[in-house]
Amino acid sequence: MITGRKEQTHPRGQIYTFARHEIFHLRDGWLFKGLAAVQADEFALYARDAHHNLGIGLNMLKSLLYWLQATNLVQAVPAKGTSRPPLRPTRLAELVYAHDPYFEDLMQNQATFFGMTRCASRSQP
Repeated sequence: MITGRKEQTHPRGQIYTFARHEIFHLRDGWLFKGLAAVQADEFALYARDAHHNLGIGLNMLKSLLYWLQATNLVQAVPAKGTSRPPLRPTRLAELVYAHDPYFEDLMQNQATFFGMTRCASRSQP
């Protein structure tokens, strides 16, 4: 799905993956846009025109998919009969969306955003 993937194995057996974010760092507003789209339709980010609907480029959409999963806001759930797994908000996403609607606004609340980036540094989506 995402190109430019390089894997290295740590001596303890952990696999670290680099460049799965299509070289785009996490941009302001992406997580909120992506999460809102997934909550409206679990296949919204797979639509042919999804990047146009979100106002981002095609490679940025791939990056957004990566960041949503890396921050543990969205989970791809395997389903029979579909070419791509539906994306569903995680419990963390539900809590953040309900209690901290400005979670990406670093001027308002840094704790939620930095907690999610900590998830991203520990995850292996």
